[in-house]
Amino acid sequence: MLQLKLSVQLSGLGLPLKSALAVAADLGVEAVEIDARQELPAPVSRTAVRQLLKWLDDYRLKLACLTFQIRHGLGDSTHLDRRIGAIKENMRLAYQLGCNSLVCDIGEIPSPEQTTLRDQWVDVVNDIGRFGQREGAFLAAKTGIAAPAVLEQFIRDCDTGSLMIDLDPGNLLLHGHSLEGAVDALGAHTLQLHVRDAVRDFAARRAIEVEVGRGSVDWSAILAGLEQQGFQGYATIARQEAKQPQLEYQQACEYLRNLF
Repeated sequence: MLQLKLSVQLSGLGLPLKSALAVAADLGVEAVEIDARQELPAPVSRTAVRQLLKWLDDYRLKLACLTFQIRHGLGDSTHLDRRIGAIKENMRLAYQLGCNSLVCDIGEIPSPEQTTLRDQWVDVVNDIGRFGQREGAFLAAKTGIAAPAVLEQFIRDCDTGSLMIDLDPGNLLLHGHSLEGAVDALGAHTLQLHVRDAVRDFAARRAIEVEVGRGSVDWSAILAGLEQQGFQGYATIARQEAKQPQLEYQQACEYLRNLF
């Protein structure tokens, strides 16, 4: 049976890190998501790691995942070695902070017809995957740009366990993809669920992000599908442009708890 483990994205609160942790604790969630670029110093010293672990312990919180935004596609040749090094460094940091996943938006995946470029991407993922197996943390690709079937095929082209998934149904809708079959395609590889909602704005001819429960995502179906796939990760509530983020996070928590 699926156990609902709630987490919140701290960056969406727009508060200093320690203050955001206090809000998360008041919401009664079990864990938080931290953005390595926006919310942590660079580089992160051992002292900073100890301090953050103490804060998490003080508020009785865990780290659901660490996110790290890369500026180019995962296998893009621009500063490739530096990018791979930064990803590995943050995977190690994620493990030091007590979680098993580093979430990245990996960019637009080359098509099978782009043989040379796609092979380069596969090599990069396999290299990162081998590192992750040694270090105890996985790279999780955030869903959005690629259709679920495209992402699933790319995962199959890579070594088993080298690339996992951060399933963000709302982001798939925002990029114009259907959610039909998304859990079937990606559920077995999913480490983390992002709880964001979206709805089609027919006047603007695009999808827009809305409060959780007010959009087109069928959360009961998503959670049921993940349960069948043996999902054991966190459901992390996230918003990018909330006017009242604390209130919306609270309402989203209540919405998800009511589903159970």
